[in-house]
Amino acid sequence: MSLLRYLDLFLAESREHLADAHQIRTRLLDRPTDPELWREFMRHAHSMKGMAATMGFRSMVKLTHAAEELADRLAGSAESEARRYLPMLGESLDCLGGILDRIEEGQDADCPRAEELGRALQDPEKADAPLPAELHTSGSFVDRPTVGTDSAATRWCIELDLKRRPSVSAEWTVSIIGRIASLGRVVESSPPSLALDGERSRGRLRLVLVSDRPPELLERELTDLIEGELTAVEEALAAAGAPWTPGGRVGTGR
Repeated sequence: MSLLRYLDLFLAESREHLADAHQIRTRLLDRPTDPELWREFMRHAHSMKGMAATMGFRSMVKLTHAAEELADRLAGSAESEARRYLPMLGESLDCLGGILDRIEEGQDADCPRAEELGRALQDPEKADAPLPAELHTSGSFVDRPTVGTDSAATRWCIELDLKRRPSVSAEWTVSIIGRIASLGRVVESSPPSLALDGERSRGRLRLVLVSDRPPELLERELTDLIEGELTAVEEALAAAGAPWTPGGRVGTGR
């Protein structure tokens, strides 16, 4: 099964974590020795790393891994040490944003610049050394799938009840998303799902699927694909990127 069907979900969730990481870094400028801020930053870097690894984006994995390790290291460091890395940390977040932009445009996911920054974050001697300003790429492209834009394509809100499961791994979540994505394209998730851990995944998982299947057929196929967890399938009234807004109920799988 091709992971490209998760690309829109990956981009949305990665941008959410990246925006939070930017905010935390801004707060660190005033509180560079706050260990909780560093641990929070580390959690976002870890989530981005897990999602990038799921998708096979090697350069992004290397940079987020380095940022995660750096945050762990600086959680108990002196102020002078933390301030030494904050400019490069900001540059690394900008670089990650650039990679996401290029992926969204169907361009190269490999980025030597990201790997240079990752090495610098891991090596104190390189932290003060100038790095090339360009975001170099190898010139290959991500072959993005497309979804038809005709009037038959509809956005559907799909809700799963996970409370009967003691925990849900990222692998299980990817498997479930894959089954649903076989009927169209998953473009949103609440909570963000490509890097869920067992604690965060308890409760309900809500997905938005773009599909041109007729409502009755979609519900029947979803019920066949997902045993037990499916609780609702509803047409989404909200535009792409907006909060979960169900419309007319099609039915439930239970």
